Amino acid sequence: PDVVFFSPYAVDLLFDWQSQVPRPAMFGDATDATFPCMSISHGLAHVGNLMDSFPVLVKFAHLKEFNRWLLDETLAANATQALQKSSMRVKQCRRQLVLPEVNGWCFECLLQTWLHEHHHDDYLWSIKGGEYLGLPPEDTCPWLRAMAHLPHPYLYGITNKDGITQRSNPEFKSELS
Repeated sequence: PDVVFFSPYAVDLLFDWQSQVPRPAMFGDATDATFPCMSISHGLAHVGNLMDSFPVLVKFAHLKEFNRWLLDETLAANATQALQKSSMRVKQCRRQLVLPEVNGWCFECLLQTWLHEHHHDDYLWSIKGGEYLGLPPEDTCPWLRAMAHLPHPYLYGITNKDGITQRSNPEFKSELS
C-alpha cells in the first residue's frame, strides 16, 4: 500500500461542497519536478506533480473524453498502443531534458494535467507551490487532505550505490506489516 487515510472525514474532504455542484478536489505539488515530461511531451502546460494524493475522483464523461484525446494525441488505434506511444514520448522528453529515470509514465498525472487544462472549473485545485508556475491563486489554496500518497522510498527505502537499503522510516513499514 502506498496510500494512507488519516482522516475520518474523507468524504467531506474529497469535495468542494461550497459550489452549486460539488467539485472533486485535485491535489498537486508544483515544487516536485518528478513528472514534467508527462505534460510537456503531450503539449500540455506543466502544473506540477499531480499524483501526490489519492483517490483521484473524475467525472466519467471526462474520463471518456480524456481517453479519446489520448488516442488522437498519440495517433493510436487502441489504448495499449496509446500507452506505448505516450510512454515513448515521455522517455524521449526525459532524455532531452537530461532528467533522471523514474517510473516513467503516470496515468493519474497526465489525466489530472489534462483535466486542469480542459475542465478546470469542474474541479477544485490545490497545487502546492503553484504560484511559482504562474497558476492563479485559487489553484494554489491549501485544501485539507483525507489521505496521502507516500513515495515508495518512504515505505521501502532507497538502495544506495553499495547495494545497502536505507529506510527513511523503518517503524512505519513495520506498522503496516
